[in-house]
Amino acid sequence: MRTRSFVSQSVIFSAVLLLAANCRRDEPPPPPSAPAPNAIAPQAAPVPIRKTSSETPAPNTSPPAPINNSTRAGAKDASGPSYLPRGGDISGWTPRDPMVVVSPADLGKLMTAEHARRLARFNLRSAAACGYQMRLANRDLVANILAIETAAPEDAYGLVTCSCSSPQADRCGGLTRVDPGPPVRFHTWQGRVALAASINAAGTEEVAELRRLVQHIVSRIQREDEPALVQAFPQQDRLPGRLWLVRQLDSLPADALTIATPPDLEAMSRLLGLGPNTMMAVACYNVLGARQPNTVWVVQYPSAALAKQAYLKLSGQIASGSSPAWQNTNVMPPKGPFLVGTWTAEEESLQYTMPRIAGLLPNA
Repeated sequence: MRTRSFVSQSVIFSAVLLLAANCRRDEPPPPPSAPAPNAIAPQAAPVPIRKTSSETPAPNTSPPAPINNSTRAGAKDASGPSYLPRGGDISGWTPRDPMVVVSPADLGKLMTAEHARRLARFNLRSAAACGYQMRLANRDLVANILAIETAAPEDAYGLVTCSCSSPQADRCGGLTRVDPGPPVRFHTWQGRVALAASINAAGTEEVAELRRLVQHIVSRIQREDEPALVQAFPQQDRLPGRLWLVRQLDSLPADALTIATPPDLEAMSRLLGLGPNTMMAVACYNVLGARQPNTVWVVQYPSAALAKQAYLKLSGQIASGSSPAWQNTNVMPPKGPFLVGTWTAEEESLQYTMPRIAGLLPNA
């Protein structure tokens, strides 16, 4: 009897040891230690933008992260954009407000209704906003960041151009226009993200800290080549900040067209067949001795057939239109899926910008 009892107890004890060993193997490894707050050094001075080399990774085509109404400030929550800093990600700056993530339909919660209406013409995915703070020279700095993710790099580029027409630029990311304010705002394009960053001060040190925050964010976003339409516009004589990329003309800012006889944008959009599958670039060029800048444009269509169809409609309207706006509109025969035109025919006759643009467009 004693022997049988001793064997039973040994079997039970062995089973317990085996179960404990299995449990230990199933335990997850301990989490890595968090980096020190000053582990990330300030970004180096910006370098000139270059075209992406063949070694650049392919654009990220994965769907956006699930949308969440808000996340606790400083929390490592996967539902918010990973490129927006959390606590300890960048020295000096810490989250101040909860991160808010909304769908395109709720963009008006993060900006004025009019601005949201204009930007809604682009192909949007989601938008996120977060506040940050830091202490600098016994002052509290507050920065507000708005990040809008889009379906294509062209949409994010267009958002930046339609949000700010300032001639002041910076080399953060792929494109940055700086609104001197107040408040000072950085409007930055990088990849498929458009950033708007503002700060509650205008001193040199304070603006440098805002720039460091923006540069830190864009360094986490995959960059893309500048849109082909933008590359087709010559730099010579082009007015700084006076280039916009749109899908429909009502996305243009109110002060975009300083033309003596501006076109009817609604009628122009209809004749050109603009919509979610087209992309249009508009730019202004300085013409020596002219009464106004030369305003030229290019539309990219999904096919050459659609470009030809739009050309015939617009040409017919120009021929029959009696208003000065139609008389000052001109258009070239399409080049594949591209259509090149101007709303300042008199200034174009002095400058011949349209043929130069057509020569720079990609071959069909």
